[in-house]
Amino acid sequence: MIDDKFTQTVINNTNIVDLIGSYISLKRSGSNYKACCPFHEEKTGSFMVSPSKQIYKCFGCGKAGNVITFVRDYEKISYMDALKKLAERINLEIPDNKKNSKKDSKLELIYKIYSLTNEYYVENLKKHGNLAKKYLASRSISEETITKFNIGYALDSFSGLKKYLQRNQINNNILVETGLFKAKDNNVYDMFRDRIMFPIFAINGKVIAYGGRAYTAEQEKIGKYINSPTTPIYIKSKELYGLYHSRFDISKKNYAIIAEGYLDFLRLWECGFTNSVASLGTALTDEQIQLLGRYTKHINILFDGDKAGKNAAIKAAGIAVKHGLNAKIIQLPENEDPDSFLINNPPMALQHLIDNALTLNEFLKMNQNLIETREAIDYLIDISKQMTDPISKDLFLKDISESFKIQESSLREQIAKQSFVQGHDVQKPKKFEFKKSIAEENLIQSILQNNNIIKKVLQEIDFDYFINEDMRIIFKILSDNQDFDYNERTAEFLNKFDNEDLRNKVSGFFLADAFEFDVDDLILQIKVRKYQEDINIINEEITKNPDNAELYERKIFLKREIQALSKSVVHKTLF
Repeated sequence: MIDDKFTQTVINNTNIVDLIGSYISLKRSGSNYKACCPFHEEKTGSFMVSPSKQIYKCFGCGKAGNVITFVRDYEKISYMDALKKLAERINLEIPDNKKNSKKDSKLELIYKIYSLTNEYYVENLKKHGNLAKKYLASRSISEETITKFNIGYALDSFSGLKKYLQRNQINNNILVETGLFKAKDNNVYDMFRDRIMFPIFAINGKVIAYGGRAYTAEQEKIGKYINSPTTPIYIKSKELYGLYHSRFDISKKNYAIIAEGYLDFLRLWECGFTNSVASLGTALTDEQIQLLGRYTKHINILFDGDKAGKNAAIKAAGIAVKHGLNAKIIQLPENEDPDSFLINNPPMALQHLIDNALTLNEFLKMNQNLIETREAIDYLIDISKQMTDPISKDLFLKDISESFKIQESSLREQIAKQSFVQGHDVQKPKKFEFKKSIAEENLIQSILQNNNIIKKVLQEIDFDYFINEDMRIIFKILSDNQDFDYNERTAEFLNKFDNEDLRNKVSGFFLADAFEFDVDDLILQIKVRKYQEDINIINEEITKNPDNAELYERKIFLKREIQALSKSVVHKTLF
């Protein structure tokens, strides 16, 4: 079972400079290393790696963490997958979970079968796929792209793949479960035959499914594509073609282009749009949008220019907006798809369309032949009702109002009516308050740079004295780990912060230039501010209960405390 001790072993035995240096180019800068941040585009490097503390921090975008969070965020995999990958890197055996070992071994076998199948199809294209290669060449798919995406060929045989797997000691009993075979009259046979094979990679880089394309008119009569069914390792609605290869560029460019098919994606890639994915030829799903949302919040939908493509784009954009993403629709000429457009036009022509892509509201306004105005507004209102972030929802309603020249109050009234009919309360926007205390941040930084201070501080105040919520949480974690050596075990300490924003702030404190603050003065400032905040709360209570003598007594006591403390405060308290 993987526990904290195992995690610590991985962190302590992985050199962060060697690890990050295997992904990006690092340059020494004093006692640290610098680079252009891999998580956002920048011209001047603000990404710093500290070998002494075994942590990293970008002072541009704020990203920070240790070796595990770097692999997790860079490769966009789960924390546990990143931990396992690092364990394998240092040849550390991963503890078994006996309860799931039988299930895991079955899944690993299916993964192995797909790996063998991929090798088989790739080799077939080289040796036996002359007609298939001619077809790919006619579609202007280069040898480089064929190799990069492991495009292969399935022989015109009912048992070619089956015999290949048998030669590699794969038992027939598992074959049907892989989705690569079918069974009839107790006979198992290859499902994909005489097709160009497009492997679908999971985000961990493993092949998990296939799309088999016809390359002659005769084959297309049977079906242009034959696609893998759902299997223990593949659910079509949860995967995106090309994401494994494009995920880094999507994150770096901070926007993604979504096309519909394999060849559309490959054409985009060939033309330099390496931040693209394809929806596997089906309508975009909630799961696919949520998966893409891990890499960027900005989506550009590039579907066919015909009526069906436009309607599909409207639905896709609606799903993206509902999940809080910024969605735009790229308008192609009516008789074009992404593949044909880029065959007939230079990449800069598509870039121009991307730069002028329309929001969902704008697209509906400009394409009223697709959907009547009232129907479009009702559709947009329905999307707004499903949005969970109140700020995004307010901005979306404002956009609808401006696009269709409708009073925002009318839109909200319509939502209220619909919510009342459906028996739901109208969701009120959350009230946000922004508070910051320089003294609190300076005290946290002092503790992190000298963990001997924590015990002294805890004799004077606890986490309730912190008004800034982030600082309060950080101080609580510090107080719960008084004996933890933050400076010697910095990378391990960051693991105690599940919240990325907090982890980024703590990393910034660790890597900030050392400055000796007057800790006693900071404590006094925090106390004074806390008491003043308490007085504000008491004043509100007195308004409600003017005859409550205890409230007045408490207020007088706090004022005396503030007066006594203020005489000792060296610096002016900041509000």
